[in-house]
Amino acid sequence: MAAIGSLAIYCLNAQDKEINSFYIGGNIAGSQFDTLAIAVNQFDVINDGARTYNVVTNEEGAFGITVPLAAEEGNLLGSLSLKKGEAVNPIVVNAYLVENHDSLFIAAVQKDGKFVYSMKGNRTTKYTCDSEIGLLFGAFSKGLKNIQPNDTDCVRQLAQLCESYRQRLLAVLHRYKTKISPAIYQRYKADMLGSLYSYNREYELLHNAVLDKKLQEAAILFFHSIPAKQPSFSEKTILLSRKYRYYLIARAKFEWFLKHKKNAGYRDVYEEIKNQPAGMVRDILSVDVLKTLDVAATNESTRADIAVLWKETAIHTKTPFIEAYAAKKAIYRSKGSKIVDFRLEDSAGRNVDLTKFKGKVVMVDSWFTGCGSCIKLNKKMNEEVYPFFSNDTNVVFISVNADRDKTVWLNSLRGGRYTSPHNTNLFTGGLGFDHPFLKYYEFDRGDIIIVIGKDGLLYAVAGTLEDDDYIVANIQAAENETH
Repeated sequence: MAAIGSLAIYCLNAQDKEINSFYIGGNIAGSQFDTLAIAVNQFDVINDGARTYNVVTNEEGAFGITVPLAAEEGNLLGSLSLKKGEAVNPIVVNAYLVENHDSLFIAAVQKDGKFVYSMKGNRTTKYTCDSEIGLLFGAFSKGLKNIQPNDTDCVRQLAQLCESYRQRLLAVLHRYKTKISPAIYQRYKADMLGSLYSYNREYELLHNAVLDKKLQEAAILFFHSIPAKQPSFSEKTILLSRKYRYYLIARAKFEWFLKHKKNAGYRDVYEEIKNQPAGMVRDILSVDVLKTLDVAATNESTRADIAVLWKETAIHTKTPFIEAYAAKKAIYRSKGSKIVDFRLEDSAGRNVDLTKFKGKVVMVDSWFTGCGSCIKLNKKMNEEVYPFFSNDTNVVFISVNADRDKTVWLNSLRGGRYTSPHNTNLFTGGLGFDHPFLKYYEFDRGDIIIVIGKDGLLYAVAGTLEDDDYIVANIQAAENETH
């Protein structure tokens, strides 16, 4: 059995600063792997985003990275892997909530070609509980699939299954309260109950039952037996639990279905939520639904309609930060809106200003090392988009990298999988998706492309999965537009 080193995970306060730091360090000398890949999900009430860090070891195999965590955010270690080229060996695969004074020590050994990890530290119990919860939800999902919607007993089966797994989840969660941290017990309880009651399969079964006269009463009774809001959850707990908010949105969607006996779209759900009692929870649920609509919008007319709803939310809310966010969303993707300027570094170390390209049409995308959809976009751009503008000096393609490590970015540039020589390739200086430009346009939320007109104002927004003809047409239309 050959040891390949150890990892140590800490979460601590930087001295004399109101900043939390999530530190991962250790040594993987003797391993075939030379990079530690870390995925961290960070979120607050409104924003969420995945941050991926690739940490290259030194010659002795040592590594270390400090990830800044903003106060009042939720921070999930989504995954931790060792990798060499395309080979990836996962270590942590379950979402692991990082909190202050957290620590987890992982010793890794290789045996018969396989890797075995042992854990110790003040959060080993927590990680074990997280693993148990993951297994419970896997079994619950399988149980849902086994219930047939045309079974006359399906509502009773659904009720029994939900209650059985609710009790099992609460039993595991009790260990959070008694052995881990009472402070996060309520948050985890909200997350788990929210997950339990937000499965699409549950509502598919309930929809079918409501349309069956024999099952309708039982289905509605079961639905109403689930509290619309747990009395023990504070407003803050609900706001920070995205999974519980997903449940409340699913509930609103089903309430609309009960009234109209047909499936609700997200615009219908927005109207249902708008009619709920005023308050911060209602307003944040409206924001959640509108963000979903915003990402799905694929044409200027639809985006204009959604902008009206954002403006409506900004007017009706009594919460300043929601008002500011909704007001921004009402204009930030609207044609003719002012572009947030930037100054970014190119691969030669020179600063590049966006204003330098005024008078030209500019297309901007973003990418990071390890992003599969970014590789697909680059392939599509090379094959279907760049050929249209190969000799056109009035169109500029800018590709902004969101890696935290400059060395990783430069290595990926040389590899040529993520971006092209057609592009002006820029780096955020290690800020990644926290750079003001990428953050404002929420590049980390939905794989977007923005097209900037010759006047320096926003011309169009497109998804990276859009048909290449749509992307080409927007660039050409921006180039042909005169003022």
